[in-house]
Amino acid sequence: MKRLQIWATSIFKDGTAPTHSLAIAAFGLAFFMPFIGFALAFIARTQIAFSDGKYSGDRLALAAIIIAPLAQFSTLIFGAIWVLAMVVIPGNF
Repeated sequence: MKRLQIWATSIFKDGTAPTHSLAIAAFGLAFFMPFIGFALAFIARTQIAFSDGKYSGDRLALAAIIIAPLAQFSTLIFGAIWVLAMVVIPGNF
């Protein structure tokens, strides 16, 4: 269990400095509001890069950049399938 905790920490924590709060917010919003999470992740990565080691969380922000478009795309696909089902199968309203 301890090895799993160390491994999980090493994925998201990329330094001894505190994790940037925008990176945490971007990761959370990447699932529920992908566009906002995507934008915040870029802002967080820029601020982390210019902080000279004051903040960490670059990997967390990168994960948000990867997850946000996937979440947005899946939402569009499921919405399109739902609309198609409503049109093809009458009487579902």
